[in-house]
Amino acid sequence: MYRLSKIVGVFTEPAFLFGFLLLFCLFLTCMPRYGLKRLGRLGVFFLSLALIACMALPLGAWALQPLENRFAHEALPAHVDGLVMLTGDENPTITEARKIPIGGMATPRYVHLARLAKKYPQAKIVIAGNTRLLYPSRAVTTKDISKDLLAQLGLTQETRNIVFEDESRNTYENAVFAAKLVQPGPKERWVLVTSASHMPRSMLVFEKVGWKMIPAPSDYLTDGIIKVSLFPHMEVTLRHLSIAAHEYAGLVSYWLMGWTARLWP
Repeated sequence: MYRLSKIVGVFTEPAFLFGFLLLFCLFLTCMPRYGLKRLGRLGVFFLSLALIACMALPLGAWALQPLENRFAHEALPAHVDGLVMLTGDENPTITEARKIPIGGMATPRYVHLARLAKKYPQAKIVIAGNTRLLYPSRAVTTKDISKDLLAQLGLTQETRNIVFEDESRNTYENAVFAAKLVQPGPKERWVLVTSASHMPRSMLVFEKVGWKMIPAPSDYLTDGIIKVSLFPHMEVTLRHLSIAAHEYAGLVSYWLMGWTARLWP
């Protein structure tokens, strides 16, 4: 299932999908039958319109906002028993080469976690996830990067109760393996830290494994307001579209595989 999810993920990548469809339509234009040629030309035309729309409109932000807004205004209680942060984009490969911890897009999660750790000084801290398969390294692990980043923020295992779950490869395994490791009580209050766009799928997964979570979303990419802005940065739009497509595909695939009970939290 893990390998299958990664293969499916490639085909939901907007840039890859656009290139694949463009090549397919160009191939049709070379066919001897007029009907296929016409279909190919129509495909190229509509793909060109889609490209212009990406250049002219903030389609990526529009796609991200429902994900990021879902848990944007959840209030945190006065007391919690623990904090769970999901790893995301830590890069052991570059960390090994450059000799400094590279947290990538997941870095704001560590900052947010540090703020919450200060707010809840008695809370247990769980770091769940392993990005080493995505960024292979012989000398550096995701746990090494997490420890280094947390130490720079004043959080060490000497001063706080920090537990590392570094075997899980995806969000479903994050929840299952962390739950087995921590074995939270039914009355305990736990806070989940991950990116705002990833929070809907994460909450559904933890709900499925029976671990009730309080969301604390991090690393927002949009301001949460639907608005029209002409000619945004193309690379930003494509990046936002890629993240949104990954999350929507994840919501559907996790539901189909039985890893979540609902499509939307």
